[in-house]
Amino acid sequence: PAESIRQSRAYEWLSTARKAFEYGITEPRVRPIIRFVDRGLAKSSIQGMLTAKGDLLCVMDADGQHDPAVLIEMVERMERDGLDIVSAARRLEDEQALEGLSPLRRKLSQIGNALSSFVIGRKLSDPLTGFFLIRRDRFLKLAPDLSDEQIDEIASVLLALKIDGVILGNTTLSRPEELPAEFREQKGGLSGAPLTDLSTAVIRRFYAVTKGQIPIIGVGGIGNAQQAYDKIRAGASLVQLYSNLIFQGPSLPSKINAGLIELLKRDGFKTVSEAVGADHRDSLRSETDNINNVQRA
Repeated sequence: PAESIRQSRAYEWLSTARKAFEYGITEPRVRPIIRFVDRGLAKSSIQGMLTAKGDLLCVMDADGQHDPAVLIEMVERMERDGLDIVSAARRLEDEQALEGLSPLRRKLSQIGNALSSFVIGRKLSDPLTGFFLIRRDRFLKLAPDLSDEQIDEIASVLLALKIDGVILGNTTLSRPEELPAEFREQKGGLSGAPLTDLSTAVIRRFYAVTKGQIPIIGVGGIGNAQQAYDKIRAGASLVQLYSNLIFQGPSLPSKINAGLIELLKRDGFKTVSEAVGADHRDSLRSETDNINNVQRA
């Protein structure tokens, strides 16, 4: 199986230390990641995917429970059907699938099977398998529904790994009250106008936590120059258009650019770069002025 993968597609393999060292004896593309502080499977997966260079990222166990030959079919299905993520099960099937697991792992798997099958309306063999393939551009696009604590934790990991940039944010699962009732009950992520303030708030938080060290691409509900400018002042170096590009047509970017020129002139900026994160500088200046006023009093 390993030889068939090696011949069919270029890849690199990142793993935990012991197994990585074993594989690395004969396979030079295997690189170990040694972590002295951060622990846990979730963080190891995140760090591995951020360190890897490929367009498709795969997480799998290195102890033989996940069949590497399945990777070929996973990649083929992803590319053929335009999927963002593909998950695979263990080598064991059906009634045998739980026999090799610990009592706790068996119970968690049973609960996970029941809940996941109920939510998506499809029978799953093992949703806790830890064997999946995901597109890099989907992995590095963060949702606007993140809490401040989640943003802080993700930011700390991305800073440590010196990531080149991040997209904020993806579609939202929230349903604002102003959304018409017929749309409020629909499943899936929501884009467009309901995202405007949510994504700007996430951009502002992420920029503050990282002190502007990671470039941000702002996206979500941008339909005019002011909304684009709000995201730039909150910390976005670039902005992306999606829904409103469909609703308003291909002339929207030029309209936004023209409006941005006027907004930049109004606030005394010569370039967009000068305006990036301006809200944070204004806030700091205001706090300093307040302190000085108190001291004078």
